[in-house]
This record gives sequence, structure tokens and C-alpha cells, in this order.
Amino acid sequence: MPRSITWNLPKKIMMPRSRYPKTKQTAVKLETRKAGMNVLGKIMAVAAVGLAGCVATAPVDEGQSTLRQDLYKRDEYRFYASLADVQQNLFANQRLCGSEFDWALDPYQIHYATVVYKPQPGAELKESILFDLTSYGTGYVVATVYSYFPMSGKEATKALRILQDPKVCWATEE
Repeated sequence: MPRSITWNLPKKIMMPRSRYPKTKQTAVKLETRKAGMNVLGKIMAVAAVGLAGCVATAPVDEGQSTLRQDLYKRDEYRFYASLADVQQNLFANQRLCGSEFDWALDPYQIHYATVVYKPQPGAELKESILFDLTSYGTGYVVATVYSYFPMSGKEATKALRILQDPKVCWATEE
């Protein structure tokens, strides 16, 4: 017959720790703590859903999102101005050159704007120039120009100068 082995260990180690509370008062505390964790979890879930709505961006036209590809990116330019200055220049350009533009600030992120510059009124997106503008706290604006038609470096620079100088008309030669 096999011999049984007896371990001489203290009682604390040999006894498994019980999951159940020893007193009724401890049981009430545990239940209250569990209920509090459920409420806290629900509050965190609602807060996460609310914050997810803040992260969303403005609705974008499907044609514009197609145009915002590296294939159609023509140039990027940094200049000292504000978005308000750029908008005033575009209105002056509209009066002087007879051009048209669509101005859209991102409603969720006030430092971003999109301009669709149309050299002739009623021009479609394939004949227009799209500018993505980012305004920085240092006073600079970074403008990225996109267009479906190929542009030389001179034409891209001229397109970006439209944002700074209202007298630059796309249809005229420089």
C-alpha cells in the first residue's frame, strides 16, 4: 500500500480563501461596490459615445474626397494670413475676375477650411481647383492645391497666389 504523505503546513496556507463574505455587513458593502461599478461603466460608455461624435469630421462631397488623392495633389504652400484674410481675398477676386468659389469651414474643427475655386461661374469640379486650408496658431496658413487637370509648377503657384492676392485671375496670363 502506498504511504500517505502528511504536510506540516500552517492552517492559513492550507485553507482556501473563501469568496463569500464572512458577515452580512461585508456582503452589503460588496453588493454596493458592484452596483457602483455598473453605474460607472454605463457613464463611461455614454461619455465614450459622446466623445466619438466630437471626433467625426464634416460631411464631404464624394467628388472632393476622390480629388483629395496624392495623384491630384499639385502643390502645398505656407503663407502668413488668417482664414478670414483668405476669404476676403476670394471675395475681392470674385468681384475683380468674375470667378466663383465655394467656401466651407469644417464645423467640428475651426482651423480647417475647404475652398473650391471655379475660374468661370458654374464650372464643374473637374474644371475647378480645390484648396485644403489649415490655419495654425502661429499666424500661418498651409494651403494644399488639388486639381484633376495637370498643372505646371508655375500654374500651381499662381493658383495658390489667388488665395493671397485678389488681383490674380486664373484666366489671365502672367
